[in-house]
Amino acid sequence: MVDPSQEYALMEEREELMVSLVDEQVMPIFRVAHFLKPTIPSAPKLPFLPSRSKLCSSSLKVKFGGGVAYMRGWSKWVDKLKRLYQDTWKKAGIFEAILASTFKIHLHNDLIIVLAERWCVETNTFIFPWGEGTVTLEDMVVLGGFSILGRNVLRPVKTKECVEMERSLRELYKVVRARKTCVYHHAWMFVFPPKGSQNVHRDVIPIAIHLSRGNSMALAPAVLASIYRDLNLLNQLIVSSSKHTEHSSNSRCVEDESELILRSPLHSVQLWAWERSPGLQPKPGVIYCGEPRVARWHKVKKLERVDPRCEIDSAAEWFLWRPYAIDTVKNRDIDKFYKGGIWDQIWEEKS
Repeated sequence: MVDPSQEYALMEEREELMVSLVDEQVMPIFRVAHFLKPTIPSAPKLPFLPSRSKLCSSSLKVKFGGGVAYMRGWSKWVDKLKRLYQDTWKKAGIFEAILASTFKIHLHNDLIIVLAERWCVETNTFIFPWGEGTVTLEDMVVLGGFSILGRNVLRPVKTKECVEMERSLRELYKVVRARKTCVYHHAWMFVFPPKGSQNVHRDVIPIAIHLSRGNSMALAPAVLASIYRDLNLLNQLIVSSSKHTEHSSNSRCVEDESELILRSPLHSVQLWAWERSPGLQPKPGVIYCGEPRVARWHKVKKLERVDPRCEIDSAAEWFLWRPYAIDTVKNRDIDKFYKGGIWDQIWEEKS
């Protein structure tokens, strides 16, 4: 009989056939490890082996163009509008996301590369020597402030007023683009990574209309899907670049390949690792009352002289599986998320 306390657990501990990432000559052995549910038992054929490449971001033709660019004056602009529109933002479920966009995150490209080496495209999880983990909707809510609940982001506008508004905005968009001018509107950049570094794409117009009406949109699943997509692409690039390095006289990537531009907020993957891995974690800042959790990483720089590969592969003993549920961060109301908060609300709606 299944233990009721384990029925809804996100993770299970069991003995399985594990592969060593330290020594390629060592045969797979049975050992205790942690696995995200749902899982499958050991199979005769090992479906995935993490890359053992030693590539860094400078040796890959990749550009991390996602997320929100930190802009001078942006925080003041948000503070000014917050007094007028915070009720609408909260109703639409974007209040936390807007606040999170006011903090600058220094991107640790090499850490993201290391994590992507261990990414399994079949399961959308990181495969470590000691277990398995991944970025989840929980991270999108806590770190990004995105809403899990609400309407599908692909839902079109339907009311006569909103349809007319969309038509007018699309016409205006065409006029501006015809003048070969970029459409800038930083207020909506956090919704979806645009196709230009700071340009707004016309596909976000219906989303913007919904949000301006206070209609909640389920942004978290869409953002998480974009992160999974880009981790898949980055992993494929790493594998192909590693194969090229092994069969080439030089260690550079293939010169005739175009640069891979990743547009999802991959800084969330970096923060996922910082939150769970004390060995990688720089000293976080102080969170003041009312600030989102991401504020603790505002302008914080990576640790120097720390090998992210070694730290991650040896993190079995100190890896934090549920960092947000631990009440160790001052001025954070964990009850908002875990004790009668958003997760209970999600469970009630699903029931």
